[in-house]
Amino acid sequence: MVRLRDHGLHLLLMGLVQGVAFAAIWRTADLQGDVSLPIRLVVDLLAGIPLLVYATEQVPGLTTRPRALIVATLTAIGVALQEYTHWVFDSTTWGSWFPQGLFPTLVLLFVSVHWWVHWRRANPSHHAYRDLFDTTWRNAILCGLGVGLTGLFWGVLFAGAQLFKLIGIDALQDLIEQSWFAIPASTTVFACVATLGLQREDMIISLRKLLLGLLKWFLPLVLLIATVWAVCLPFTGVSTLFKSASAAWTMLATVALSVLFANAAFQDGSQERPYPRVPGLILSWMWLALIPVAGIAIWALSLRIGQYQWTAERAWGFLVALIALGYAIGYSISLWPLRRNADSHWMPGIAGTNRVMAVLMVIGIVVLASPLGDAFRLQASSQTARTLAMPSAPAGKPLPLDLGFISGTGRWGERAATRLQSATASDPSVDRSIRTLLPAQLATIRERRKPPAKMTKGAPQLVSVNPSMQQAQLWAWLQGQTGTDNMEHRKLQACWSAQPCRVYWLDLNRDGVAEALLFEGALQTMPAVYTWEHDEAKYLGSLSVPVRAGGSSVPLLPLLEAGKVELVPNPWQRVKVNDLEFELN
Repeated sequence: MVRLRDHGLHLLLMGLVQGVAFAAIWRTADLQGDVSLPIRLVVDLLAGIPLLVYATEQVPGLTTRPRALIVATLTAIGVALQEYTHWVFDSTTWGSWFPQGLFPTLVLLFVSVHWWVHWRRANPSHHAYRDLFDTTWRNAILCGLGVGLTGLFWGVLFAGAQLFKLIGIDALQDLIEQSWFAIPASTTVFACVATLGLQREDMIISLRKLLLGLLKWFLPLVLLIATVWAVCLPFTGVSTLFKSASAAWTMLATVALSVLFANAAFQDGSQERPYPRVPGLILSWMWLALIPVAGIAIWALSLRIGQYQWTAERAWGFLVALIALGYAIGYSISLWPLRRNADSHWMPGIAGTNRVMAVLMVIGIVVLASPLGDAFRLQASSQTARTLAMPSAPAGKPLPLDLGFISGTGRWGERAATRLQSATASDPSVDRSIRTLLPAQLATIRERRKPPAKMTKGAPQLVSVNPSMQQAQLWAWLQGQTGTDNMEHRKLQACWSAQPCRVYWLDLNRDGVAEALLFEGALQTMPAVYTWEHDEAKYLGSLSVPVRAGGSSVPLLPLLEAGKVELVPNPWQRVKVNDLEFELN
């Protein structure tokens, strides 16, 4: 009797069932309606369980019962973190399903599953670390191959479809556009790659040895760069470094690459010297240069936080910086005389550091992605405190205010903006621009958190803010657009919903005829500008508004309604060369 497990067919069957279930949900779901909690749980389970099953397949010494416990527990943790993210952002509809917590959850599951399946053998012996190393790199390579070969599979299908279309046959194109085929085909191909990789583990090992054998030769280069950089730093100072908004991320990327290349050289620790003795010793001492690199990255992030307070990105960046510093210091322990005398291998501190940092990484992700220390809640409270602490702006100058840092944090942003509005409503010491912008910003936050309205096929929903008879033709054209297939006027797409678009009329070119500034739905920034020329509507582009620190735009519509509008001439002339005109915009 043939057992499915003996041939890996159970993985293929699981991939097929996963795809069929996804396709059924996709075909039956109302993509503009609400996603119920049971459906969200099913989707999360369908995504998480197969990946964890692949990761724990054929692990030496892992029996059925502990494996089931590992898969069930980590799946529950992953689903809980995703549901918490959905709750924070009210992403209960298909159109508003926020992926903010997806990447940290995937990293958490990847690190946790490998640490857990080998924790019973977590002792200083090289044999125990060898099992952890083998499983981790096997799954990393299988994941990369699965994604890459699935993409190649679709590339072949699309090429074949185009080939058949050349002779008038559209059957293949029609087939691959169907969700009932596309989704199960993708999951089955991924499962097939995983099955073949697990059945031919010698092939995966050979590929791993080739890949790591090549990567290890990049370590001398990156350590040389880091060492020269550390030597030059006392002479150049850090003033130029701190002027760059991406300085910390650049330094953290250097440490991350160094850790990758060091692990490529160390591998499972069984090789005594991946480099000749003297060059290997030099590289070990050059590793010390990464400690100031990671330390200054933390310094740069701390200064940024001191200036602009916390954001979710900076919170995650600070966690990454602490982990990078831990790796830099942990690997440097190999240089201690007692450690070097006790172990003749190259940089023996790598194995132990990897185990410890994996645990700290999991703890950090759980804290920032859960109610324990939600990064978005931290951002909302921190930015609220920063706004309240802002001094009044000098006369005639705008306040460098960015309420977008508050509005982009889901329900925490709404609560923070509500508290901020209450605190500033009657406080004369708070800058006037804050009191002016807060009501509009709070309305925008609430509109964004509402479920997206269903699209209709009738006329667009338009409201004229300041009715103007100067553009009766353009107004009639805007109202006369039907359907949602008019891609030429992309900005009009948002108007086919229960949330009307607002139109503000303003004569931008002083020709006596007003142009239409079309604000999409609840948005109050970046209006699309339409004019009527030669008996037809013409889209001119979007009206740029001031961008504050952090990249969030100031709500323009309430300022237009409340303030005096002035038109400022553009001093920059167009450049015309051979009937082609170029302009600054």
